[in-house]
Amino acid sequence: MASPEERAVSAREDAPAGGGVVLLVDDDPAVRDVARRVLEREGLVLHVAPSGAAALELDLKPRPDLCLLDVVMPGMDGYELCKRLRERPALSRVPVLFVTALGDEGDRRRAERAGAVGLLKKPFEPSELVETVLRHLPRGGGAGAAEPAPRSLRTTEALSEGLVALAAHDWTRPATFQLLKAFLRDQLVLSPAGEAALAEARPGTVYALSDILRLSERQLAQYIADFLRVPYLAGIDPDQVTDDVLPRPFCERHRVVPVRGPEGEGVVVADPFDWDVAETLLRIHGERVPPIAISEPETIRGYFAYGEGARSEGAAEAPTVTVDDVTEPALLDVEHSLDEAATDVMTLANELLRRAVSDRASDIHIEPKGERAVIRFRVDGDLEAVREVSADRSAKLIARFKALGHLDVAERRKPQDGAMEAAILGRRFKLRLATTSTPDGESLVIRLIEPLQKPLSLGELGMTEEQERTMLEFASRTHGLVLVVGPTGSGKSTTIFSLLSQIDGRRRSVITVEDPVEYRIPFANQQQVNEKAGVTFESLLKSAVRQDPDILLIGEIRDLFSAKAALEFASSGHLTLSSLHSSNATTAVFRLERLGIERGAMADATLGVVAQKLVKRLCERCRRIRPLHEEEAELLAPFCAELPREVAEPVGCPACRQTGYHGREGIYEILRFDRDITRLVREGAPIAEIRHFAQSRGDYLVSNHAIQKVVDHVISPRDAYEQVLIEEVRFGAVRPGEPSPAPQVSAAEGLPGTPPAGGDDEERAGPGPARPEVRAAIAALDTNAPAAGEGADGAGPEADEGNASVLVVDDDPTTRVYLEALLKSCGYEVASAEDGIEALMLLGRAEFDVVLSDVCMPNLDGLKLLEIMTQKGLDTPVIFLTADSDPTSEVRGLELGASDFLVKPVKKDILRVRLRRLLNARARGPLRRVSGG
Repeated sequence: MASPEERAVSAREDAPAGGGVVLLVDDDPAVRDVARRVLEREGLVLHVAPSGAAALELDLKPRPDLCLLDVVMPGMDGYELCKRLRERPALSRVPVLFVTALGDEGDRRRAERAGAVGLLKKPFEPSELVETVLRHLPRGGGAGAAEPAPRSLRTTEALSEGLVALAAHDWTRPATFQLLKAFLRDQLVLSPAGEAALAEARPGTVYALSDILRLSERQLAQYIADFLRVPYLAGIDPDQVTDDVLPRPFCERHRVVPVRGPEGEGVVVADPFDWDVAETLLRIHGERVPPIAISEPETIRGYFAYGEGARSEGAAEAPTVTVDDVTEPALLDVEHSLDEAATDVMTLANELLRRAVSDRASDIHIEPKGERAVIRFRVDGDLEAVREVSADRSAKLIARFKALGHLDVAERRKPQDGAMEAAILGRRFKLRLATTSTPDGESLVIRLIEPLQKPLSLGELGMTEEQERTMLEFASRTHGLVLVVGPTGSGKSTTIFSLLSQIDGRRRSVITVEDPVEYRIPFANQQQVNEKAGVTFESLLKSAVRQDPDILLIGEIRDLFSAKAALEFASSGHLTLSSLHSSNATTAVFRLERLGIERGAMADATLGVVAQKLVKRLCERCRRIRPLHEEEAELLAPFCAELPREVAEPVGCPACRQTGYHGREGIYEILRFDRDITRLVREGAPIAEIRHFAQSRGDYLVSNHAIQKVVDHVISPRDAYEQVLIEEVRFGAVRPGEPSPAPQVSAAEGLPGTPPAGGDDEERAGPGPARPEVRAAIAALDTNAPAAGEGADGAGPEADEGNASVLVVDDDPTTRVYLEALLKSCGYEVASAEDGIEALMLLGRAEFDVVLSDVCMPNLDGLKLLEIMTQKGLDTPVIFLTADSDPTSEVRGLELGASDFLVKPVKKDILRVRLRRLLNARARGPLRRVSGG
């Protein structure tokens, strides 16, 4: 066995030319002195610090190539320092060595989870330190070394750039595979089975772990590329492939594709830890192994199946990528475009479907562009190119899908629609096909729908707890119309599907009329329009009414007939759900007017309007938390009373395919058609006026929801503004430069929210100037505008925490003391009672602005207290506190007229915001508590 001195000599020979830069952090001055002397003797540049705090204050220029961190230090240990250093983009991938006097198996595992490449145990010999440091310094590193090439190259145009970048780790060394395993442990949340499988994994079998690690082969390939700091390629350009370097059978067996770009030769590999590949390349190229790029096995197999590699050897040996259970007609009737190359086209079609599902794509676009055709996937709302094929192959591919979708393959000039079903990667999908003609040829869009997927809850879609409660309350009603509105592709059908899945279909009859049926709803009788068979929307609606369901879902209100049917059905003792294209909840009124529905009819029948938008969700693995920038503060200031100190921004990692985003988040608002909104709608108030009223009384609108998502680091400030908040400016709900979203009354305009001349139809919606009584209702909500018949002093004052009084009712003395202290620290006057009886006595002697009451109490509980208050005409708003997860008491409390529900233990910030909003609404206008559902 080699001595430390011999290993140091070997490491020195392999060390990167030009030395390197090391960050050394240790609280022991003797260790710092020894390490400095021996490492500087090796030509290394050192940054030295005696503690973690001191290290964070260093100006780390040149950037370290390796961090050498003591584990046990006062103030901040090595693990915490490592985490803080990794938060800096420039240091996020710098290797870390931990130095410790410990070193048992538990310490080693913790070091691996922290992302360390090794653990050096104290006391150590100087030669052992040199050997360890030099072994882990990246090859090609050193002070001033160039940054590695981009880690995710999704198009083959970038291959030439990637060929000039060398790996940060020497992938030809067996020990590098162990570093990969440590990297994956750091990046992934693994189950015990996953931990065990990863520990037992051997080189050359890395993709066998994909299932137990819960990764697709593509995601695993991206992690490997990220670890090695080499390009990832989503496709292989046949024009860059060279077949004179390695034998074809070897390449197919080991999934290797030699390529040649403007910068020289390179190799695309699926598994760089296959030592047969490494040894072969070392034998051919000597020590100068060509640069590599990573691609998943499926892409390389696909190249040999139907790429240029297939034409060189024929397609007979091409492996078939199976998409099971595809419902397809016999191909005997397909025209001559499906010739002897049909096998290749079928393989390409199946590979596209599998890859689309793996990438979470909602749509596949096949678009001809001259002599080539571009294939693009829509992921999280954005289109991205994934492949190019020849125009001839594109035509055959489209013909293949048209045949499967029972479309006329010979008809290329007229648009056609069709559908097919397939099992892809073990999941059932319905594919909706739509073709159209372009100057370059026929194009095709495929929408992927998973009708049998488990529905997400409303909270998982993005709703707040309060919004979810409101939706469930709507669903419990026996009659009325609930509209879900939003732009095309905003997830309206998904929201309705989620709501209906929470209704007990065994006790209530549910009938749907859809075009087409997208999701399967348990116990529902779902009907689909089929114009070719004479099953029209009108005939299905008439049939549905005759079946007397409890709940009717009309897929979409698209014309006067469907709008009238929805309202008539909702008015005749049935709950009706439907969707409508509209920008927000208030403009839905205008849309219904444009269809021919009178304001009175919609005011009488509508329970509420739910508006939603979809915004890309930041990837939780790589998002960066940072201070709010000044320009972002200017964008957000009109929409929030207090700006967030920190916000998140996208970065990019293998988990999100370097986009910085993963999935989309729903941004919602719910407009209840209560007494005030119903009156404004019936009286013909302009749309902007209705929206100002809702905002002024404290309704939780999309702007509030978007800001909360920014505060919670779910979406970025820029995305929130561009996709949600800017609409509020356009509709006049918020005007740039205003310090707060409160409406302003202009002497020239006379009414808050009157849109400027030249706005679009939705902004001008409404019959004109409001009636005097409507003007008084709006003006009474603004502290700067007097109500009709009153002087300037007649307006109620803005709620002030300093003079508001709260009655706390709770049988737990600890909770009472805590709430009293919390409320007094916020400036409230507080009185307390231990049960409902004592609370009634206090309410008879004094007036309170809010009652904060527990639900479950002896003698007289909170629900009975609220019921007696209502009977006695006490309209003091009541907020209930409960630790019970059973929604029964919550539903009952809302039916009795409770203003809000809070879950114990109560958080100070949440309680303060809820109280402030309630008191502001009460100060600006009378609160009417409606009981009895």
